[in-house]
Amino acid sequence: MLRSKMMNVLNFFTLILVYINVLYGINSQTCESNYAPQCRKLYNQTRFPNNLSHISQEDAISGLDHYTKLIETGCAKNLPLFLCSIFIPMCTMLDEPILPCRSLCEEAKFGCEGILKRVDLPWPEQLDCRKFPKAEEGVICIGQPNLKTKTLHKVSSNKRTTVTDDEKITLQCKHAKLISIKRVNHVKKVGCNRAVSFETMQTLCNNESSCKFQLKDLAENKKQPASCDVENVGPTVIKYVCLTSEEHSIKEIEVKHGEDKNIACKSNSYHLRINKVSFAGKDCVSPLALCAVTQSCEGKPNCPLYADSYYLPTACKDRPDLKVEYYCKKNSESVIERVGYAGLELTCSSGKILVIRAEPDIPPACSNELQCFVKLLCDKKTSCILDKTSLSQCSSRKIKVQYICS
Repeated sequence: MLRSKMMNVLNFFTLILVYINVLYGINSQTCESNYAPQCRKLYNQTRFPNNLSHISQEDAISGLDHYTKLIETGCAKNLPLFLCSIFIPMCTMLDEPILPCRSLCEEAKFGCEGILKRVDLPWPEQLDCRKFPKAEEGVICIGQPNLKTKTLHKVSSNKRTTVTDDEKITLQCKHAKLISIKRVNHVKKVGCNRAVSFETMQTLCNNESSCKFQLKDLAENKKQPASCDVENVGPTVIKYVCLTSEEHSIKEIEVKHGEDKNIACKSNSYHLRINKVSFAGKDCVSPLALCAVTQSCEGKPNCPLYADSYYLPTACKDRPDLKVEYYCKKNSESVIERVGYAGLELTCSSGKILVIRAEPDIPPACSNELQCFVKLLCDKKTSCILDKTSLSQCSSRKIKVQYICS
């Protein structure tokens, strides 16, 4: 199944390798069987060292294992091919491992960077797309891009989309949701100031159900520098999300280390949703902090917060303050509850899954990652099955998941 999905990406590359191998052959003594679980269905043989300086396949698999959960979310169809070409390179007659094309990296980053950000992780430095070659004539790399493009006028929400000067752009939210601008980034290095453009777009579009504009509207702001040409703003990346009025009312609480505070909704008719967890004024980053706070609080009408070792990783030795962004969402009468273990299925006949709470029947029988993982695996899908591997962190043999179809 996975092999057939990857064939369109590998076709061009495989033809080149077959031609080279027929002419010159490969020294089979330099190759070894590919036994990485994430990669062995893509190609049979690999060779080391790779471009990350892993000397053995065992070392490379250990590094690749850090991305297993990300692969399981299905955030990008070709993420396995991208990661495998870096960690477990295909064996060829060339002296150096063949890198993935930059376009393959950008496709993976586009689909998966948002997943990492939801647990407060940046896109890894070792996967920086600038490190990989562009797919140009005479360049051999894995994953030739699809060069077909289309002009977009209606920009989809929650996706980074590049728009141009000649387009009339429409942003739109449905189901009583309102626009919230998240990103404006000009591709041209010298030109319009993106901070000013971001501010302009917020003024034009935030809290509206629909918004129409052209890039020249951003350039006409008097705060823009002289280099900002009204007729030639250049390609610009735009991203927005559609939020409910509740989500627009995000609150923030800061808890000093060693203290505790309570966050609460105005009544039991509402439940907490955690938007972001960070450490006030500090560089310490921990995805587990978001998972821990989410596991403790999300789906409940109120929740105590403790700024101690329960939420703070050992790396945060300076004991920073805990900062939590949250909002309250009105309870739905159509909450669906599923109880089970391996094989537990969440489905929506209409709309998509929004997980409210996932917890074991006997707390604390699961780690703080259960709520996080179920949300990452199931949110915004029409169906989702929790298999035994997904729930391996739970000593409990029964979990309860509450969700709605939205």
